[in-house]
Amino acid sequence: MNFHTYHESWPRPLFHCSEGLRYHRCYGDTLFAIQPDMTLRPVLIEQKISKVPLDKRLESVGGDEIEYRQYCLDNKLYATWVFEDNHFFIVDYLIGKSWREFASCNYLVYDKKTGKLNRVENDFNAEYDTHNLHLGIFNDYDGGLAFALFC
Repeated sequence: MNFHTYHESWPRPLFHCSEGLRYHRCYGDTLFAIQPDMTLRPVLIEQKISKVPLDKRLESVGGDEIEYRQYCLDNKLYATWVFEDNHFFIVDYLIGKSWREFASCNYLVYDKKTGKLNRVENDFNAEYDTHNLHLGIFNDYDGGLAFALFC
């Protein structure tokens, strides 16, 4: 028998935020709150980003990583990371769950107080041409330090 396996670490399926304990699968559309009785309660359902289907994921079916990444690029298929605090939900989405695809670092930012959803898409080819690469959100929704790389 021939077996093909593929494993890639993907941190943060379980995290604690100011609102409590949360669980989110990188290909799932739902962020869950983990209740004290260990049940899951949906907190956010995100359906704006197309996720990689189970029958195409290297973790499930194996295969060639280069072909997989091209398939995800061609079909605009992503994996997501969800962050939450008392003001925002931030969804970081990456082509096929690959940190190597800088062109895929994009964000959805949902303001819980105003109900507004914003999409932040990075165009690294254009930013490279201007010699100013930014690997984050310019208006600093996350409360951290903004930074840029200059070429």
